[in-house]
Amino acid sequence: MCRSQTVVFEECQFKLTLIVVAQNGNVPVVVDSVIQSLPFSKEGLSIQDTGAMYVINTPAGISIKWAHVTGIIDIQYGLHSNTSMKTEGLCACTDNKGQPHSAGEIWNGSMRGCCMYNCLENGSVVAVEPECNEDPPPVCEREGEVIVHVIEERACCPKKVCEKDDVCIFQEVTVLNPGQSVIQHLDGDLCYTVQCLQEKDQNTGYNAMHFTMVNCSQQCEAHQIYIPSSSHQACCGTCQNVSCPVRTENGTLIAYENGGIVQTYNDGCCKTCKKEERICQKMTIRTTIRKNDCISQSPINVASCDGKCPSATIFNVNIDSHLRFCKCCRENGTRNLTVPLRCSGNGTEIINSFNLQNVRNISKVEQKPVSTTILLEENKKYDITIESLKNGRVIRVKSFKTPVSPPTAVYIHPEDVQEESIILHWKLPPEGQESYIQVKPNADIGETKKFLLNNTEEFKVDLLIPGMAYEIAVASVNNGNMSELKTIQCTLKPKPVQIVVPYVLYSNAVVLFVRVPDIGVFDGIYVTSKGGPNATFILKSDGKVTIENLTAGTEYDFCVSTKSGKMLSSFYHVSGVKTCLAAPLNVREGNVTDTSIQIAWDRADGDFQQYEVTCTNCASAFRVQKVKQETAKFSNLTPGKLYNFTIRTEKEGFRDSIFVTKEIETDPDPPSDVQVFGQEENTVYFSWKLPRGGFDMFQLSYYLMNNEKLLTRTVYDSRAVVKNLAPGTEYFFQLRTVKGLDSSVAVEKKVITKPAKPEGLKFFNVSSYSFSLYWRLPYGHVDRFHVDLAPDHGSVVILDLGLREYQVAAENSAGVGIFSDPFLFQTAESAPGKVVNLTVEALNYSAVNLIWFLPRQPNGKITSFKISVKHARSGIVVKDVLVKVEDLLSGRLPECNDNSESFLWSTTTPSTTFGKSTIPSRTTVTPSTEATSQMSSVWNEPISFVITNLRPYTTYLFEVSAVTTEAGYIDSAIVRTPESVPEDPPQNFAKSNITAKSFSVMWDPPTIVTGRFSYRVELYGPSGHILDNSTKDHKFVFSNLVPFTTYDVYVGAETSAGLGPKTNLTVFTPADDNQYTINILAEELSYVIKGLVPFTDYTISVSAFTAVGEGPPSVLTVRTREQGLKKYTNYKMRVAASTTIGESALSEENDVFVRTPEDEPDSPPQNVELINVTATEINLRWLPPEQPNGLITHFEVLYSDSNDLFIKNASSTSISLSEMKPYTLYNISIRAFTRLGHGNQSSSPLLVRTLETDLKKYTEYTVEVSASTTMGEGLHSAPLHILTDEDAPSSPPESLSVKQLSGVTVKLSWKPPLEPNGIILYYTVYVWNKMSKRSVNVTETSLQFTDLENNYEYSAYLTASTRFGDGNIKSDTIIFRTSEGAPSDPPKDVVYRNLTSTSITLFWSPPQKPNGNILYYSVYFKNNSGIFIQNFTSYGNDSDASMPQSAVLDDLAKYSHYTLWLTASTAFGDGNKTSEIIDVYTDQDMPLSPPQNLTITNYTADSVWLKWDPSPQPNGVIMRYNFKIYQNNTEKLFYQNISGSRHEANLVGLQPFSPYFISVSAFTKLGNGNQFSNAVHFITMESG
Repeated sequence: MCRSQTVVFEECQFKLTLIVVAQNGNVPVVVDSVIQSLPFSKEGLSIQDTGAMYVINTPAGISIKWAHVTGIIDIQYGLHSNTSMKTEGLCACTDNKGQPHSAGEIWNGSMRGCCMYNCLENGSVVAVEPECNEDPPPVCEREGEVIVHVIEERACCPKKVCEKDDVCIFQEVTVLNPGQSVIQHLDGDLCYTVQCLQEKDQNTGYNAMHFTMVNCSQQCEAHQIYIPSSSHQACCGTCQNVSCPVRTENGTLIAYENGGIVQTYNDGCCKTCKKEERICQKMTIRTTIRKNDCISQSPINVASCDGKCPSATIFNVNIDSHLRFCKCCRENGTRNLTVPLRCSGNGTEIINSFNLQNVRNISKVEQKPVSTTILLEENKKYDITIESLKNGRVIRVKSFKTPVSPPTAVYIHPEDVQEESIILHWKLPPEGQESYIQVKPNADIGETKKFLLNNTEEFKVDLLIPGMAYEIAVASVNNGNMSELKTIQCTLKPKPVQIVVPYVLYSNAVVLFVRVPDIGVFDGIYVTSKGGPNATFILKSDGKVTIENLTAGTEYDFCVSTKSGKMLSSFYHVSGVKTCLAAPLNVREGNVTDTSIQIAWDRADGDFQQYEVTCTNCASAFRVQKVKQETAKFSNLTPGKLYNFTIRTEKEGFRDSIFVTKEIETDPDPPSDVQVFGQEENTVYFSWKLPRGGFDMFQLSYYLMNNEKLLTRTVYDSRAVVKNLAPGTEYFFQLRTVKGLDSSVAVEKKVITKPAKPEGLKFFNVSSYSFSLYWRLPYGHVDRFHVDLAPDHGSVVILDLGLREYQVAAENSAGVGIFSDPFLFQTAESAPGKVVNLTVEALNYSAVNLIWFLPRQPNGKITSFKISVKHARSGIVVKDVLVKVEDLLSGRLPECNDNSESFLWSTTTPSTTFGKSTIPSRTTVTPSTEATSQMSSVWNEPISFVITNLRPYTTYLFEVSAVTTEAGYIDSAIVRTPESVPEDPPQNFAKSNITAKSFSVMWDPPTIVTGRFSYRVELYGPSGHILDNSTKDHKFVFSNLVPFTTYDVYVGAETSAGLGPKTNLTVFTPADDNQYTINILAEELSYVIKGLVPFTDYTISVSAFTAVGEGPPSVLTVRTREQGLKKYTNYKMRVAASTTIGESALSEENDVFVRTPEDEPDSPPQNVELINVTATEINLRWLPPEQPNGLITHFEVLYSDSNDLFIKNASSTSISLSEMKPYTLYNISIRAFTRLGHGNQSSSPLLVRTLETDLKKYTEYTVEVSASTTMGEGLHSAPLHILTDEDAPSSPPESLSVKQLSGVTVKLSWKPPLEPNGIILYYTVYVWNKMSKRSVNVTETSLQFTDLENNYEYSAYLTASTRFGDGNIKSDTIIFRTSEGAPSDPPKDVVYRNLTSTSITLFWSPPQKPNGNILYYSVYFKNNSGIFIQNFTSYGNDSDASMPQSAVLDDLAKYSHYTLWLTASTAFGDGNKTSEIIDVYTDQDMPLSPPQNLTITNYTADSVWLKWDPSPQPNGVIMRYNFKIYQNNTEKLFYQNISGSRHEANLVGLQPFSPYFISVSAFTKLGNGNQFSNAVHFITMESG
């Protein structure tokens, strides 16, 4: 607390004494004192103890701050007003614990960390950076230590300490990095290798070491001795021979004792023993001595020790001494050798000398390392001295300190790992007091936190990054020495996802939209579900996660969390996600008749209950079947009608699957009552009755009984005439009703045509026994001929010999006579049948090869083929060719001769079928059973013909027919020729939108279609080729160009066959500065430069160019002439007088200012620029004319399309042209108007094509494409369904409304946006009032709030969000007020004031949350008599202003104690909320009744003893009693008072033996109320 008091000094001086108190607080020591005159006289001085310092303020503006702890005094002037007598509120700031702080004070606001704050003069608290001084680094005494910075608890500045590095320490002196090794040699020829490992040794704190030991001498054989290794790189030495074992021819082993190695000569017959080389010896090296900038004049010999050990002593010129590498070989003595050196310092040569110690002789020294192990105490400093026992020489002295033991355990309980904090536990060694903690993130995010703690083994580290993996290290610290770090890894829990919404539901998958947390890190999204997969997903940028391998028609509950390493965040539960029901598979038609349809399908995947099969157009309404099997049958249908069926799966509580549609048509009803109502030799007439139901046509098929080749024709009526039949032939006819692709069952009928009449009957070869007949064979099929003879004396037999050769013989009862000579005849030719297998093979884009075979029915000798080529669409004949057979068929054609005529060209004879004769005859006609003809190989040979000069990429109809005496039946084929290279360039090539750095071009396709076109666009500049691109559009934009440059643009159409001719144009980009370059042809030696500014200096340079380059320019400086006065321009005029002598000076005064008149503009508007273009709107802007010649009154914009011209005025330099036609080319120009007109100055035309009609976002469109020629539009392509992309909504949710449910529960409802532009994932509802604001995410279109405040006015709006957000589109804001309720809190601050002894005035504050209009307050007051209630009605409507805040309670008991409380009531009651209970005491009053039972206890002659009972209603504190004494004998009345509240009294001073009447009255501070008790009567006793 801040304490303030005022001290008044009587003197005008004060003595300021600085006192220093010792730490034990005993004896103060006066350091200094000074007497200073006060700058005021006998005025007040404010002294305040803030808890941290004394603050003294004077009216003169002196401020003195005296710190308690440090004793520092700060004296400042001019900080306070001279009129201030007291300093109030010097506790300018308080910290988060409520502790006061003065202005300017800086303190640490954290219990463990460093959070420095500064108190400003205005009372604000700001965070400040701590001021840290750079301390000198400590000296790390142990090997392998490094300096690190740590921050102790509540310390703000880092402290530098020594910390163990990631190295190995061998024998306390050797430092090894991980992976390094060292070799040590021991007595007994033992060697061990020490290797530094990567992992830590928990005992030492350094990296662990791996030891291996080898006995090297065991490797030597009996004739060898072991020589230890002198190298640190090799563990074992070598085995040296001391004798040479040699085996003789008979196997005897002979040893040569001279040492060395055994060497065999080349011939192999002799062996010798050779000594080893390179034993310890003196070696001389010739070298040049260099030192600084000095060099020896010539090389010198430098001796050194060398041997096989290896060992060496080599002179090092840099240290002026020998560098010894002696392991087993070293020098015994040296001698000085002076070497002259030549130095070139400062550019001069100086002869100098250099003393060199050269080796004189050497000796071999054997040295073996010695090691021992000593057990030392931890964290102790030791000095190790190694002394030779032989000569007492101190070999080495080493000081080191044993390390501090690390913590024995470091761990974190799983439940202590949170999102932003962990609780770390560790176990210190017994001697450990302090702990160093280092928390380092594994990623390059965040900072490393360091802490130094005392006397604790538990610490909470907070303000960490959620989901981050940290390396946490703990070390023991003892007396400033730190152990090795003991490290563990810990990954924090990541932040949970914000919201998860089912985005798309499939039958076997669910797409969830996940909004990730805003802070922290995580690896992925972990999704778990019961019965579904548990998997981790990498979240994509669109926030969608697809969970696959689910079961259709199943409800899943998903738990979604973020995952970092193995840590999972808290789960976000998404319940009740139902996969879609799978649709039935492979829907197909089953058994279909003319009146019934069976539909079948394969079982749907997943779980479902049943199928719903619907016939949408059966009868007049839907016909629905619910089935569980995979078939359904619909009967009583109409024949020949197309029925639509839909099938889907159903399951209660699930949305039905998508419909699978199938169209099935009932078979049409067959024709009935088929009749043959007429016959001729080659014609049959049919009729029938029309079938029931719908039909398109009838199909009449027929074939010969002995030939199954079916001939079919289409009939659209109920009658048919079949012509060109063979006479006398049996045909099989089938008649079907056709509807679409379906046909009814066939109605069959057999018909035999009438035979034709033979013609040209002739007799010849008549003899007595026989004669011959001749007649022409009739057209059509003839089985036999019937010959009637008259008179009927015999019979005639006609024998068919084959090949149309016949013999005739007569027959009688005796038998058959002699046959006539055979005779040969041939039937007449007719039109041949169709050629066989007509095919078309495209050779190239202009030629095709027609291939066919001879017709099956040539019906004569084929002499030629007729070939016709037509356009498939128009039917226009392109070519009509008649080709002779001999030009097509290879080899010799078959010919007829007299003896053996061949009839290969006749009709192929089918298998013979005989009919029954209906006319009985005695004449028998016997057909031949032999083959009438034999097929030639000509029938199997393909015929081909090449047609050329066709158009590319054109569909043709090819027709081929065989020709005898007349053309036969036609066979046809349709083929489109391949693409070819375009034959002409693109048309109407134009440029537009030309700026300094860009322009666009557009064109139309070539006029000759040779294929499907794309376009090659090429751009060339002054330096050559710039750009080459392809496009399918009819426009292209070039950008990033160079201003004031000429470009050539080429465009050519391209098909799959290649690139066609190009069209080109030249574009000149305008300049964007004042420098211009113009290229002039070489033959032109002059050029006119236009558009210059009058009276302006120009520099013109002209240079010539050859193929090599540019020559030197010729420069000319020219000033353009003045011009006449400009129109509508202000001029200042001065006058000069001229005589023949000269011109006077200009007039200086009375300047004349003149403005030339207005006129029409001399230039058009400038820089017409296209700002934006849509399908229906064009936005333009421009600059005013350069020469307006007046005030521009308005601009006129002229724009036209191919049909109309439009004019629109604009008052500014921009305009928006609306109601434009989509995808239309407009020509736009602008002219400016003064009041005199536009001067016919229009801007350059600007060609702008409006865009195509904008598509709606996230809308499914059906696109069909058709091609059009000059003849009309072709067929539409198959529809293509396209769904445009999603986006944020373009419109807000609709119809936001509120419904009061009950109490404070309200329900907000709305409708989805009209333009959602995607799948609405969730709605965000914002609700607020004056006190608070909240937002809630929901997926439904309604939301209930149950915790609003009563009787509050709320505002609400909402947004709809797709995966692209809400687009900042808000709904309309609605305002609503919740219903009233009972108050949430009672009246406050209840106090009272006494009015009278029976009334008080009661004061209170209304409830803070009345939740409605307070109708009345109830005052409850209680005393010993009971509880009383009094209501005070509130007549106002405003609970905050109009309610009574005071009331008067009267009729209270005087001087009584009451307990009192209040309630406030609305129409819903008081909510059982009572105010605090207060004690009320009414004021005193005069007693309402006198004392009771006044009695005399004794009396004397002059006194009397009285006692009484107190007044039952004293109405206050009895201050005194008053006795009214009436002396009866003398009628004297007097009063006597007794103070106090005793109930007895002794009255004295009475007269002896006198009668008295005495009564008593009690007095409060307000009187006695004239209330006297009953009077007692007595007579005093007589006196003695």
